[in-house]
Amino acid sequence: LAEDMMRLFGAALRLPTGYFDGVLQRHFSILSCHHYPVLSEAPMPDQLRTGAHTDYGAMTILASTDAQGGLEVQMPDGQWRAVQAQPGEFVVNLGDMMARWTNDRWASTLHRVANPPVGMAQSRRLSIGMFVHPNYDQSIACVPTCVSPGETPRYPAMTAGEHIQRKIEAESKRALLTKHDVEAMLATYDTHPEVALITALQKCLGMPHASWETLIECVVPQHEESLKLLSLNTDALDSLVKRLNETRGAGL
Repeated sequence: LAEDMMRLFGAALRLPTGYFDGVLQRHFSILSCHHYPVLSEAPMPDQLRTGAHTDYGAMTILASTDAQGGLEVQMPDGQWRAVQAQPGEFVVNLGDMMARWTNDRWASTLHRVANPPVGMAQSRRLSIGMFVHPNYDQSIACVPTCVSPGETPRYPAMTAGEHIQRKIEAESKRALLTKHDVEAMLATYDTHPEVALITALQKCLGMPHASWETLIECVVPQHEESLKLLSLNTDALDSLVKRLNETRGAGL
C-alpha cells in the first residue's frame, strides 16, 4: 500500500513515471499499536489522549476502531475536524519528510487524538499506525516539480536516516528540563506546589494535559514516595531534574 501511495504521490506531483520506484525497497518504517482505554474519570478541561503533533516520516497509514474519541486534523482555517475511516478504509497522514521532499508544497498533517465522552461504552480505542520511512540512505531532495526555475529549494538534501535522526534529537532537546526551568516553575511553589510540579512534569514527559496521578506513575513506582516531591526544596532541584530527564529518556 505504501508503494502504491508513493506512485500516486508521483502522479499528483507530475513527476516522471516511476520517480519514487525503489525508495521503499529497504525501508526502516515503524509499525506501532496504540491502546486508549475506557475513561474511568472525567478528563481535565481540554485534555487530549494525544497532543497535537506531526509525524517525522513520509506518511503514516493508520487503521483504527470506530470508537468515539479519535483522530482529529487541523484544517487550513485552524479548525479541528474529526476523521473517521469507514470499514475497510485507512487514514493516510503526510509526514514532515514529504513536506521537505515537496519544498513545503504539501504540508505535514497536524493531528491529535481527542477524548471520548466519559462513560461511553465504545470509548476504548485501538489504532495501528504504519510510520513509513524510505530507505535509510534515500536522498530527500526537493523534487523537480516543486521548485521554479532559478529558485533555490528551502531545504538542503539529506538522507532519510539523517532526517529522522535530527527530528528525534531536536525533540529530545526540547523535552529536557534544565535547573532554570524547574526554578522558574517553582516561583510560586510556596502557595501552589502542586501546580508548579505538575507543570514541570507535564513539560518534561511531553504530556501537557496529564493528571498529577498519571504523571507521578511515570516518575516513581510508589505513590507514597512520589508525594514526598511536594516537600521539595532548593537542595532537591538537581535530583528532580535528573529524575525527570532520565524518565523522559526512558521513553515514558
